[in-house]
Amino acid sequence: PYIKYNDTENVTNMKSAFYKNDSVNEIPIVNTSKVIDFYYFCNGAKTLQSVPDLDYSKAENMSCAFQNCKKLKKVSDLDLNNADTVSYLFAGCEGLNRVERIQARKATNTKSMFNNCPYVVTIAALDISGSDDGSTMFYYCANLKNITFEGSINLNIDFSACTLLTYESVKSILTACSNTTKPTVSKTLKFSRTLTDQNGELAALIADCNTKRWTISGLTLE
Repeated sequence: PYIKYNDTENVTNMKSAFYKNDSVNEIPIVNTSKVIDFYYFCNGAKTLQSVPDLDYSKAENMSCAFQNCKKLKKVSDLDLNNADTVSYLFAGCEGLNRVERIQARKATNTKSMFNNCPYVVTIAALDISGSDDGSTMFYYCANLKNITFEGSINLNIDFSACTLLTYESVKSILTACSNTTKPTVSKTLKFSRTLTDQNGELAALIADCNTKRWTISGLTLE
């Protein structure tokens, strides 16, 4: 069944429900406890200001759900742990500034998740432990400073556009990479950052990552 706004108890598909809706600032709180497909849910809803506090616990497809929501500024906690794909989830959200905790530990596809979010500064917590495709995930995130990873990183990942990453953010990234569950698989990690190491802790993390088949480039320690 598809969405009926007055009765959504048994709805399983909200694909494109608010696609390119230019008049909605908020999404009504409806029962989404059985929804599996949120593909293109609010894609292109240019006046949407916040992500609706809905039940995403059964969602398998969150791809492009909030892509190109130009006025979206902040994202609260999202439990997406049942999702297979969160690709392009917030791509093109040009006004996005802060993201709270996003748990997507089972998602295998996180491609372009935050691509072209030029003003996002903080991603408070992110778990993408299951992802094996995160290409262009942080492209054009020029103002990203603060990011904390939960779990592990197990895929090629590129932060070279994120030239303002803090020391603690880089430490969190390296820690997640060192926690890889695929220590025998070759992986690449790219930065464009120069930092002053503190008591050699970043150097130690890099050394540990190297033993787990990471090739790290673009990170200079002073």
